[in-house]
Amino acid sequence: MPSLETSFEITPSPSKLQECLVRMDILNRANSDSFQIHQLSTVGCRWGISLLERVDTILPSKSLLPGQALSCHFMIKVAISLKCSFSS
Repeated sequence: MPSLETSFEITPSPSKLQECLVRMDILNRANSDSFQIHQLSTVGCRWGISLLERVDTILPSKSLLPGQALSCHFMIKVAISLKCSFSS
């Protein structure tokens, strides 16, 4: 079973009403398992997400090793286009 501890800090942008700065902290509490992060996304289509740092800067080894922690910052904002397509 994965042993990832995750926390978020969300701060509204002081200059843009529909944007928030997010800090995400992840700690790998596993004794021997490494993890790779493949995707960061929001649920639905109301929000857009963009990293504020390059992925290779956040996690140069491409894997979160046992006991390793990382922090990353990204911006979430109301999506310009609210066009969604859902299959039934």
